Amino acid sequence: MNQMHDPGDERQNKPNASGSEKTVQNHEASLQFEQAALNTNFSDITMWDQPNIADMYASFTRARWYQLLNAELVKLINPAPTDVVLDLGTGTGSFARQLATHQGNNGHIIGIDNSQVMLRKGLELSGDFKSIEYRHGEAHRIGSPVLVAEEVQHISSANAMHLFKDPVAVLIESYEKLPPGGSFSFSTGFSLAATDFSRYEDVQDSFTKFLRRAKQLARNEGTLEEPSRSEKERRIFGIDGDAFMDQMGTLGFHNIKISNFLTYIPVQSVLDFLALPGVGAAVLPGVSEKKAAQYFTEALKSLDEASLPRNWVLIRGTKP
Repeated sequence: MNQMHDPGDERQNKPNASGSEKTVQNHEASLQFEQAALNTNFSDITMWDQPNIADMYASFTRARWYQLLNAELVKLINPAPTDVVLDLGTGTGSFARQLATHQGNNGHIIGIDNSQVMLRKGLELSGDFKSIEYRHGEAHRIGSPVLVAEEVQHISSANAMHLFKDPVAVLIESYEKLPPGGSFSFSTGFSLAATDFSRYEDVQDSFTKFLRRAKQLARNEGTLEEPSRSEKERRIFGIDGDAFMDQMGTLGFHNIKISNFLTYIPVQSVLDFLALPGVGAAVLPGVSEKKAAQYFTEALKSLDEASLPRNWVLIRGTKP
């Protein structure tokens, strides 16, 4: 079954899900939720389709801390051996392979991503997993029978919800796609988030200190493009766990569970991620890749730590 499928322009024939009664009823709540959404360039498809990014990203996701984080999400989903699972924002397939291993390679994992480059790498790395299939498409279009015709028992997103341009649409489409009893689960690295910018000064963990130091270095040299206050809030904080839970509850998910996972990311792993093409410019708007790498390295040296603590949130909801 190991293959990659691209439905192409046929995806555009999907009926507009925004016309559904549930979507209309929750439009106001969705707009409020969107105000807290992370607003960086990470969702820019041109970034994820750069030639070298797939190899670099695949290497980054092999890190032990990343595999342990994925393992926690697999346990939260706990799919049966023959369940069908959609993996949204699958990238190079790191999480899809852990799901397939959990199922004994007997289920059906459908990895969805909008980057052909990442999917080709995922296909290359998943040759031994007959239960994994990769499809090119947008996470908020999974309701299209052209993209996903199968009935699925679970929908997951490992460390990608904060990267989607419209996480609200992803939640809505996921709810509509799931059968009664089906689950939607995800992990995101913004569990220390706050939509109230005044809380920023109170967040004194090493990871935040590092980012603040890198931004200050860029600011001192006049190379950082300063976003507006509201944009700054979204860039730094993204969407916190409570906001996700509230939105999922509004949509109709039941038995919503949330947990935190603290991991320590080696400094080299942090630099590996920030070295991905386009990431430096997304974190430090207006700064060149070369300069961004310099600021990141200097900021990490100033902390004099071998690893940075990072808190992740994992959430699971069930459709009644």
